[in-house]
Order: sequence, then structure tokens, then C-alpha cells
Amino acid sequence: HALGILRDEPGPRQRAPAHRMDDVSVLVASYVAGGAQIHADLADPAGVPDLVSREAFRIVQEGLTNAYEHGDGTAIHLETRVGEAVVVTVRNGVPRSGAGARPARTSGRGLDGLRERVALLGGDLEVRQDDRTWHLVARLPLPPADRRETAR
Repeated sequence: HALGILRDEPGPRQRAPAHRMDDVSVLVASYVAGGAQIHADLADPAGVPDLVSREAFRIVQEGLTNAYEHGDGTAIHLETRVGEAVVVTVRNGVPRSGAGARPARTSGRGLDGLRERVALLGGDLEVRQDDRTWHLVARLPLPPADRRETAR
């Protein structure tokens, strides 16, 4: 939130309400309506503090955008987990030798902005790519009172 305030240009501006993890299923549906194939396994976000929930949504949003725009058109896999931390994982296939990727848009702050946001919350972000797959894994720690035991 602080980074957004510092980067915003001065002057009056209407802001849309901040999305939270509860809104991820709607985001996924919008990508599916646009032609993406997404396999989503979403954790129940009940009890996740608002700040972490908002940032987790933005991580999912950026992850899906990158996977859709730069992927090979195969299914995107999205998973969220809530335990000692909120963990967001996005992975998808990448085109061989750059063929078939959709044109990139660069209007946002992208992965660099995510790294800053995650670091401010004491978490970590891993983004890597091999010959076949792009992976994003973000971990946002939860305060002890907000942690849940996970079945895994």
C-alpha cells in the first residue's frame, strides 16, 4: 500500500476498491472467458488479514497475466494455500524458442513491483523458468494468531 501511495501521481483520482483473495475466482473466470485454460486449486481465505489478502490477489493477478501473455497456450496451473503463510503458485508452459508467445504489455510494475511488495511483508518471491515451464512461487508469512494448520 505504501509503495502505491509513493508512486501515485499527485491529483484527485478515484480508486477502485482493493481486491482480496475472495476475488481470485472472479479473476480466474475472467481469464477463462478470454480464452485461457486455468486449473485452479484455491484455499479458503477466511481469516487472512486484509493487507496480506490484497497482496496475494495482486500476486495472482500478475502471475496469471505473465502466464497468459508469455505462455505457450497450454493450461495455467494456479494454487493458493493458507497455513503459516499464504503461498501462491502459478506455473505454465513456455513456447520453445520464443515462438507462439503473445505480445507483452509493459504498462505495469510487473514482477519487480511484486518483489518489493512481498519483501515489505517479510515474504519471498521465486520466479524461474526452465526449457518447458515458467514458475512463480510467493510466500507471505502470517502473524501467529492468523496461522492455520494445513492438511499437507
